[in-house]
Amino acid sequence: MRGLFAIVALFGILMAAGSVGLPQSVFAAGLVTEGGECSRAAGAVDAEKCAEGLVCIGGTDTAPGECLPELPEGPQTPGEVLDTIEVIANWVFAIFLAASVIFLVWGAFEFMLAQGDPAKISAAKQRLLYAVVGIGLAMLANGVDDILRSILT
Repeated sequence: MRGLFAIVALFGILMAAGSVGLPQSVFAAGLVTEGGECSRAAGAVDAEKCAEGLVCIGGTDTAPGECLPELPEGPQTPGEVLDTIEVIANWVFAIFLAASVIFLVWGAFEFMLAQGDPAKISAAKQRLLYAVVGIGLAMLANGVDDILRSILT
């Protein structure tokens, strides 16, 4: 328990130390860095006001905006959304299937080693039931992208 607390505490310290050094409104070579204020005045070009890779978000002609990183492009078509769902579903399938196999083996060993003890047999049956439910959920996750693809196309 102490080891887990130490890891969590170390993670918190590292996160706090990392956030201290973030620039708020630092000007480097005449450009506003991340988090700094930028101008969106009429005719102003954002690329000239914010550092490379940043865009001026928010603000109006009279109020300043903030230089933030450009957001990456997400899926643009329904097919790309379905492909993303398929990747997620494949990961969920693999994780549930792996956990189910572990529970299946664990339950089988518990069942063999129960030696007629009703409490141990009951616990083994419960683990085997969890394994079957996990396999069912894995199969459902594997088929969800096909179901969505047939509905949306």
